[in-house]
Amino acid sequence: MHIQELIQNMKKRPLMYIKEVRLDYIEHFLLGFSYSVLKKDENEIDKLFHGYFQKYVIKWIRDNIDADYQVDSLWYHTSIRDITEGESQAVELFFKLCEEFFDEYNEIGGDNEHPYA
Repeated sequence: MHIQELIQNMKKRPLMYIKEVRLDYIEHFLLGFSYSVLKKDENEIDKLFHGYFQKYVIKWIRDNIDADYQVDSLWYHTSIRDITEGESQAVELFFKLCEEFFDEYNEIGGDNEHPYA
């Protein structure tokens, strides 16, 4: 299973993976998954998500919400929470941004150069 499949499954039934539906719990769970997979598998999409999803989030915020947004943290859950009102809205936006990130990856032909790499 790669990160895209995991996130799609998690979106459907998050409590199968984490104790409470909170964006920081999701990020920490996915970080652990990424570290375990990256050590034994060279799946490009896992590497890109782990390395570049935060940059994608920041660019999305600057393009859609606040062109002058200043990053205060290396955690994407913090950036997403900065622009949302409440945990459920933050989680919903996270899954939306993941879908867009993976759609871009698939549109450019998978393992080709990703714009955030």
